[in-house]
Amino acid sequence: MERLTPFPEGFYFDCMKYLPLLFWVVFISCESNALPEQQSDSVAIEYESEFDSINTLLKSKPDNAELYNYRATLRENENDFESAIGDLNRAIEVDSLNDQWYLRKANLLFDLERFKESKDVLDNAIFIVPGSVPIMLRKSEIYLITGDLQQCLNWANAALNFDVFNAQAYYLKGMAHKYGRDTVKAVTSFQTAVEQDINHYEAYMQLGNLYALEKHELAPSYYQNALRINPKSIEAYYGKGLYFQNIGKSNLALKEYKEILKIDSDFPSAYYNMGYVKLIQLEEVDTASVLFNKAFSSDNNYFDALYMIGYCQELKGEKQQARKTYKTVLENVPTHLLAAKGLSRVE
Repeated sequence: MERLTPFPEGFYFDCMKYLPLLFWVVFISCESNALPEQQSDSVAIEYESEFDSINTLLKSKPDNAELYNYRATLRENENDFESAIGDLNRAIEVDSLNDQWYLRKANLLFDLERFKESKDVLDNAIFIVPGSVPIMLRKSEIYLITGDLQQCLNWANAALNFDVFNAQAYYLKGMAHKYGRDTVKAVTSFQTAVEQDINHYEAYMQLGNLYALEKHELAPSYYQNALRINPKSIEAYYGKGLYFQNIGKSNLALKEYKEILKIDSDFPSAYYNMGYVKLIQLEEVDTASVLFNKAFSSDNNYFDALYMIGYCQELKGEKQQARKTYKTVLENVPTHLLAAKGLSRVE
């Protein structure tokens, strides 16, 4: 009955960090002749908006790709995506060998669900910058997302031909093997990823999840490594708690779920799983009922929690309340088989 909260596995390359506009002012000033000393106290120009200032800079530096990239970011933040793409095109025109512009454009198109255009940008880029590992990795990732596991492996391996120590390439291979149901190869690839980068959070999480499925004693150590990197990772605490829950170590499971509530006091799955442990493993019906109520209060669409409230009512002999609760569950989720069976028991 435990409810796994979905966490996206997707992994996206960070866009280039954008330099503040002050940098550009200093940069341009450094290239100019020094002003006469008597002009040093001149008043700085004030602009009405950030767009005005960047446009002014572009007038003096029309072939500066970084400035077009910066303006693309401003436009993207304003949801002016077509203009942002236009600025990235301009950045590519003036600096065609910089793979970052292609990556930004491909990522933006992908986010806009213009998948073919995104793929075309990367296909073109790999011919212009043939040794770009970031482009190869992005292609591998997109093939993973779209379900072409062999192409995902092909491009991850292509990246490794240029950089044999690239942790992300091994991680992508691990994901392809995982989705291809080759657990042994998946574990090997994820393990290699963390050997190359001891701070690869996603690889530690995958290792924790795979070992937890087998109820292997190594699972907690991988989750702990993930927590070393991100001490407030709810998914790591959840995975660790679920592992202890599934091997019957109730108190350790409860401890992990309580850690989640320190981070997010309204996290419904923590309350639900604590209730499940209290009810099924420790047979504390009243305490479990309180926890299931907290789970449902935190998420009014959490009908598994509402079912468990009804089940606790049933166990306590409160058949009329249980009947009402089961009916409410079925009104909202007609296919909820447990609620249907529960209703038949108390009718």
